[in-house]
Order: sequence, then structure tokens, then C-alpha cells
Amino acid sequence: MRKYILLAVVIICLLWVSLFQMVPIESFAKMPIEQTEVILPIIMYHRVFDGGHKSRYIITPKQLEEDIIELKNAGYTAVLPSEVIKFTQGKGALPERPIMITFDDGHYNNLHYVMPLFKKYGFKGVINIVGKYSEYATRSGDRGDVKSSFLSWCEIQALHKSGLFEIGSHTYNMHEFKPRFGIRKLEGETIEEYHKAVKNDDLRIRKALKDKAGIKKDIKIFAYPFGAYCKDSAKLFNELGYKMIFTCNEKTNQIRIGDFNTLLELGRFNRESEWTSKEMLAKIVQK
Repeated sequence: MRKYILLAVVIICLLWVSLFQMVPIESFAKMPIEQTEVILPIIMYHRVFDGGHKSRYIITPKQLEEDIIELKNAGYTAVLPSEVIKFTQGKGALPERPIMITFDDGHYNNLHYVMPLFKKYGFKGVINIVGKYSEYATRSGDRGDVKSSFLSWCEIQALHKSGLFEIGSHTYNMHEFKPRFGIRKLEGETIEEYHKAVKNDDLRIRKALKDKAGIKKDIKIFAYPFGAYCKDSAKLFNELGYKMIFTCNEKTNQIRIGDFNTLLELGRFNRESEWTSKEMLAKIVQK
């Protein structure tokens, strides 16, 4: 018995040595490891222009460019919602250090300043549209002002066709403080009344994006106005067809294959205007 054990040990050692002769040691570090989970930070931007305004929700084009350079130097690769959704379905891989860039409200300056920077650096992101704002921009002719204008339906179509942006809903007419705060349920409102109000608003934004902005695919991305929501909001919006829901909770996200619920309450970091790009990076890394 002892002889057989010694013989087996010798054979195993010979096979091990042969393996290392065929495959250099440094190659083992390059062998792909099955990717089942990634950490996904998401940054939330709003307006981008250089007008001297003081607001935590306004940054300059220079700041945005510095952010992109800082993120690229740190090894981050921008990803789109569709790529993340496919990853959870086991249909595709994500880069080693993915990051998602989002812009809320649908400001015209997102087209004027952001798209050229995305083209220059190979970045991509999400724009969450408020339907009422885009309808006003289209009908009133109040367009082209980088400080105050919103995207018209045609401009949203141009962003969508560029392939650099995916379009999400920020509601049609629920980006308001009153009578309800965002999509929150009103005091005294029944569940049936609340669901009807939300569904009617959702139908309006979906129809507008399809008929007026020419986006034929179903919208799968939703961002809560003001980050406000109720305990059953994720379930309700998931039932309406949304696969990815953005909050304003400042946290990074663990995305796992087969775990679709992780996409229904995604945290985002607001890009505070007083931060440097290095400070912004430090914030998202430490969380």
C-alpha cells in the first residue's frame, strides 16, 4: 500500500511539473476568472455649464472633463444600463471597474457640452427625462440656452441615436414638490388611486418618448424625482416594465448575476460642485 501511495505522489508531482513547463507561471495571472459579481458606483449629475452660478447641482464643462480624465486614469470604464441588465441575466461581461454616469432632468447643456466630451474620451451615460420639461422646450421654442433650456424631443432623439446615451424616465409631470413630493403617495390617497396616478403619468412619458423622440424600444430605466419613494415603489415600477431604478441614496452597488433586485434600488453619488475631481473619486471609492 505504501508503495502505491508513493507512486501516486510521484505521478502527481511529475504532472504538476509538466503543467508549469507548458504554461509559464505569469500566464496563470492572466487566465480569466468567471465574473459573477461587480461593484458599480453611479454618479449623478444635473446641469453642466460655466455661468458662475452657485449650486451643488451645477458643474462646469471643465470639471466634467477633469472627472472623466480622473475616472479613466483610475481604471474605470463607463457602462450603460443595457449592459448591466444583460450582465445580471448572464448574457455578457462587464469591465473590471465599471462606472455609470447619469444626468437628471434633461437639460439642453447635456447635449451641448456632455456629448462632445463623451465622444472625445469614449464615455457614455444615461439621461433621465422629465416629459413636461421637454414638451415645453419643443412647443415654446425656448431652446439652445445652455443655462436654462431643456432638451426638445428631437434633441433627445439625437442623443439616443448617438449610441453614447440611454434614455430613462424621470416622470412626465411628477417632478414637483406639491401636491405630492415626487412620486410619493398623497396623504389620504388609496392604493388604487395612487397606482392609477403613477400609471397614467408613466403612460404619458412612454408615449412621448416613443411618438415624439422616436425611441421605439421600451424604456427600462427610471429615476425617482428628488430621490423620493414609498415602500412599494420598486415593486410598482418594476411591474410597469422598469428593470433599473435610480435612487439618491449615496452608496456603491453590488451587481450579481441572477440577482435582479439589486437593480431596483441603485445608489448614486451626487457630484457636488465644490468637489475637485480627486475628491469626487475618493467619495465613491470609500463607499
